Amino acid sequence: MRRAGWMAAGAATVVGVLLLGALSPLGSQSPAPFPGTAPTAPTGQAGPTEVPSSQPPPQLPNEAQVMQVKLKRAQALLQALAMEDFKTIQDNAESLVRISRATEFLRAYKTEEYEFQARVFQKAAETLAAKAREKNIDGATLAYLDMTVSCVACHNHFRGRKRD
Repeated sequence: MRRAGWMAAGAATVVGVLLLGALSPLGSQSPAPFPGTAPTAPTGQAGPTEVPSSQPPPQLPNEAQVMQVKLKRAQALLQALAMEDFKTIQDNAESLVRISRATEFLRAYKTEEYEFQARVFQKAAETLAAKAREKNIDGATLAYLDMTVSCVACHNHFRGRKRD
């Protein structure tokens, strides 16, 4: 397989694994893969595994699929905040951090504003997880608000724009 093919397959695998871990159904340990993706079985070998040339490389989740997962996590966070369920708050906030880190190289819009909003979102999700670990409901609530404001600001800024 050519170098570009290995890079694409490797990137798809990394993002898929990170997102699958972040996307498992709320309250469940089994991952719910995106359509067109499947977890790869470990081979016990170091380095990338050979993908048969007859099979296409795994597909990365599209932007809409990632956004749906982020929305579900945000909704679960609101419920957990209302119930003061710190474990669920921490789990969902950490999931959002993993998703934002895994999709850093897939940025939809390569503008300074998008990068700024992405950093604000990631920082708010990190803070939310930290406040949950500290069992600080007020701090967690404020971090959730910061995260939500970053979502709305980003969507307002990019609504209607098309990818370059």
